[in-house]
Amino acid sequence: MFRVVLGTVILVVLLFWSVSLAVLPNSVWLIKGLTKKQPEPESPIEYVVALVPRDLAKFKIEHLESDCFFYIDGQRISYLSILVDIIFDAFRLDSFELDKVVSKQLVLMFKEQGCSLNVHHPANGLAPIHSALLSGYLDHDYLMRLIELGADVNLPIKHADFHSHGGRTGLELIRLIVANNRSTHPAYFKRLLLELEARNQSLSRVEASRLD
Repeated sequence: MFRVVLGTVILVVLLFWSVSLAVLPNSVWLIKGLTKKQPEPESPIEYVVALVPRDLAKFKIEHLESDCFFYIDGQRISYLSILVDIIFDAFRLDSFELDKVVSKQLVLMFKEQGCSLNVHHPANGLAPIHSALLSGYLDHDYLMRLIELGADVNLPIKHADFHSHGGRTGLELIRLIVANNRSTHPAYFKRLLLELEARNQSLSRVEASRLD
């Protein structure tokens, strides 16, 4: 009798998670897969996330094959966009402490699957590089790593309907910050601008030599 009950419980649990893998939105799996500490749930989404084992959530995210996007409130959002925002403190959830180390691991995974770092967020018109540039002083080495991975500093922010700096490239945005001298980290942005412009000039020389 005990074996029958135990077998039934195991079957129900497996059925529950097999259905959940297909039904729960990927945003839930991503959030739980990156959650370091689980608080007491206070909202409906937190109750759902609380039910998801972290290891299962990480398994789900790591086995998405080449799917580069998930949905929040009907908006199609790049995984890389949200992960970079987490790394540079541009995306926070009050009740969840999110894991930046795992976020960096997932960035590499999605890049290896062919996902682009140059996709604009549908809500604010920013690509990952724009968030990273504005908060680069938090992790300069990782900002430069993103550029090595293909994040384009010459990519424009989407038009003004999305953002007050719509149309400016990431590099132009840093030039504006330095020119206005209103940043709380002026020395950092001056150094960053010199580094980015030197890199751009180097790439231009390489491209010119290829055309000769």
